[in-house]
Amino acid sequence: MAVILRPDNFTEVIDYYHQCAVTETGLSDFGDQNYLVNLNYLLSCYESESRLGEYGRSVIDSTIVSSLKGRLYTVDNIKKNSDSLNHSIVAPILVVGLPRTGTTALHKLLASAPDTQALEYWLAITPDVRPPRAEWQNHSQYIETVQSLADMYGALPNYRSIHSMIANEADECRLLFLQDFTGMTFSSNATIPSFEKWVLEQNMVPAYERYRDNLKLIGARETEKRWVLKNSAHLWALDALNSVFPDACIIHPHRHPLECIVSTSSLVYRLRAQNEPGISKEEVGLQQLNIWSRIIDRNRTLRRITPDLNIIDVNYADFANGPLDTVKAIYNQFGIPWSAEIETEVGQWAAANRKDRHGVHEYSMEEYGLTEALIMDKFGAYIEEFKLME
Repeated sequence: MAVILRPDNFTEVIDYYHQCAVTETGLSDFGDQNYLVNLNYLLSCYESESRLGEYGRSVIDSTIVSSLKGRLYTVDNIKKNSDSLNHSIVAPILVVGLPRTGTTALHKLLASAPDTQALEYWLAITPDVRPPRAEWQNHSQYIETVQSLADMYGALPNYRSIHSMIANEADECRLLFLQDFTGMTFSSNATIPSFEKWVLEQNMVPAYERYRDNLKLIGARETEKRWVLKNSAHLWALDALNSVFPDACIIHPHRHPLECIVSTSSLVYRLRAQNEPGISKEEVGLQQLNIWSRIIDRNRTLRRITPDLNIIDVNYADFANGPLDTVKAIYNQFGIPWSAEIETEVGQWAAANRKDRHGVHEYSMEEYGLTEALIMDKFGAYIEEFKLME
């Protein structure tokens, strides 16, 4: 359904996206209209700056319609479950950190504990009160999400070795922020530098409030379980996060940028090259270097001016060498009770989900136009502050 964007027909295009979402869900209430400002700006950046091919336009169309469908599901299911917002999200655990710093592995390891709940991919895409797991296979939204992921990995056969997403497993809460058309997901799909700069300047409190309400909706049947969440983009919005979740338990993994920036560039390039056929690895490498160094600089400032943050720093090497010990230390530092049952569940998950089980992710610094000097120039202060070693 690839839509041809033009500045003089944005209204028509946005109406079309909304109509697609309405047709596919049978729902029509998108909630508050504030998101339209973000969507309009995002579309203008796609039009003026991206180099999308036909396939890339179809990906963008699909992403926008999916995000609008998420809004529809959220509004409708909160109406149907009006008491779902009456409980509090108490001391959630949030894993932040640059991409490729072990955030996904740590997140899923923490989520394997029986006293926690996490945001499963399919419920992040189609928010609803989490049904009993035995019913998922027959749930229409779950079936749709499984097929969507199968289609994506079919188009990108080597992508699972870089980043595995599974419908019934814990995934990033970036998926909920798509409903507000904020975050870094969109700039992973295409070249839109103005949007990258603009989104870092936005007040993210409304987006976090919607995020919180989505979590309340999804976890309404398991309010006693602590949320475990993960999103690298939390790095640049610690002020908004702290405003909405003042008792949040934040975990910040760290890894030398010589490793994680190059790995992130490889991940993004695999996606971007499908959408923008003319994009070079060097362009993607420099883009990732610049955006994440800006985010880290902002994060370091926010950490200094927000002294009441409850935050733990985790070294990637320590976690890689002793995942269970790392989780135990996190529980201890946050004052969360540990038990033999938790140790058994977490230990079993760690043993069954070793690194690279989907294949090895291979890349080199030079092919992405990156050098040690460039990375040290952008991240030197961060590397020194957290004493990161190569």
